[in-house]
Amino acid sequence: MSRATAFNKPSVDNFFRILKHELVKHNVTADRLWNADESGLRVVVQKPGQIMAKLGQEEVGKTTSAEKGQTTTVMCAVNAVGIHLPPI
Repeated sequence: MSRATAFNKPSVDNFFRILKHELVKHNVTADRLWNADESGLRVVVQKPGQIMAKLGQEEVGKTTSAEKGQTTTVMCAVNAVGIHLPPI
């Protein structure tokens, strides 16, 4: 809930104002500005079955259980000039 309420124009503008100030203050160039993200990849060894829906239905989905699968975490990083590190 706090994430949803904090995401508003004044808060975002303030964040980027502070970020810009700090980048200039510490002379951070684009090659030193990195973004990293991790993601969990689930491997579920299970053949998906068929799904039946009404003709014209826009959203059709199926939920499968990951209990029989494995989760592998991958981390990727890229900097502001496009250089990337190999995934780990």
